[in-house]
Amino acid sequence: MTNLWLWGRLCEPSGYGKTYATIKNEVKLVMERTEKVSGLSVIQCLMSIKESHTVPGSQAGSMFQPVRALHWLATAPRGATVGVETEDDVTVLLESGGKTRKIREQDKTSTQDKSLPYGDKSESLWNTLAIWVNAVKSGEVELEFTQFFLVTNKDIRANGLALQMSKADNETKASECYNRLVTIRSTMKGGSKVDQKAKEVMALGKEDLCKLIHQITCEKFSAVLGSKDRAEIASKFHLTERESHDIIIDQLIGWLSTTLISMWNNGKPGWIHREAMDNQLDRLRGELRRKRFRASPARELLISEEEKNKQIEKLFVKQLEIISAEEDIAYEAIVDFIRCGKEKLRFAQEGKLTGADWDEFHTKLEEKWKTIFRLYKLEEHIPEEKLGQKVFHKTMAIEEPRVGEVETEQYLVKGSYHHLSNELSVGWHPKYKKILQKFVKM
Repeated sequence: MTNLWLWGRLCEPSGYGKTYATIKNEVKLVMERTEKVSGLSVIQCLMSIKESHTVPGSQAGSMFQPVRALHWLATAPRGATVGVETEDDVTVLLESGGKTRKIREQDKTSTQDKSLPYGDKSESLWNTLAIWVNAVKSGEVELEFTQFFLVTNKDIRANGLALQMSKADNETKASECYNRLVTIRSTMKGGSKVDQKAKEVMALGKEDLCKLIHQITCEKFSAVLGSKDRAEIASKFHLTERESHDIIIDQLIGWLSTTLISMWNNGKPGWIHREAMDNQLDRLRGELRRKRFRASPARELLISEEEKNKQIEKLFVKQLEIISAEEDIAYEAIVDFIRCGKEKLRFAQEGKLTGADWDEFHTKLEEKWKTIFRLYKLEEHIPEEKLGQKVFHKTMAIEEPRVGEVETEQYLVKGSYHHLSNELSVGWHPKYKKILQKFVKM
């Protein structure tokens, strides 16, 4: 394991007093689980270790970021770009009228029950504000084109400074927040880390600091996506109710995680374009659609003796009788006929196939049958029953992989031919229409 980012995350000071051997074993476990569990990313494996309480809470942030990145990729319009650990924990670039608008987000997570990452005197809050203030002072950030997000997986105090700033939607409220910043700073221990960060923050001046406050949003977001979060993302991606939301969302998070790690390993910043995510989403939806749009295996379609007996007098069976087909062939034909009918009904009920899909499929089958039928009719020296058997067996070997978007099973092809032969649209004996016309109900 040479991933410096992962090593750094596992080895960073956390107060847990881990030995080198412990960390090494955890990294080994991560890699073993990544290799054994198909589709899981390193970050997903890290998350499962965190849940078993073998990874400290300080690792939660690195697992939280891909989830937040997915949130923004789902929320932001086409053309957006989302970065992880670039300008901020998460950064969103939005092109608007030739100007780039930004969303800069700081994520603070904790596994401690009573933790308040954005408490009034917390280092997390003041350090975040200092980062943004310094970006403003350096010209890296234009306040009128930037929104700032404080995001945490923990509860936010109802009367806390963070939430007050989030609600400061006018100059008066922003000014009140500024005054509260001054008051809070006055109660800090001089020379402390938090006091030093507060000094940097207040150095921006009231006017610009109030503008910054006006652009701040503070919100809670679960580190592990809940049903509500998943439903929101599914809605943004326009996933239908029939699509497997959880599978698609989990695989997108896995793709984001592994893509980011690959970028960092290659010395590149972690920027993900919305277009890349859209392409990945289309691929995943296509894979699931192909799995979902597939004919049922033959063994799953159970058929009763009563159902079989009802088919004995039908034209497709008589088509086999006039070419002297063996009984087991007639039996297989009846089974395929019934299975095909059951599947056609299921596809209709589920809305997976239209009448036009079936018409196109049957047309393809008829065209292939015509080639075979015309070819064998030229062999005049062969007895008609024998010729009919040749046409039948050659036709039953035809493969047609799809009906619309549905992948077929061979019983669907054979059964469709028997349904067509039941309508006399196809046949096996050279004179099948003339012979069977007397059985057609007028």
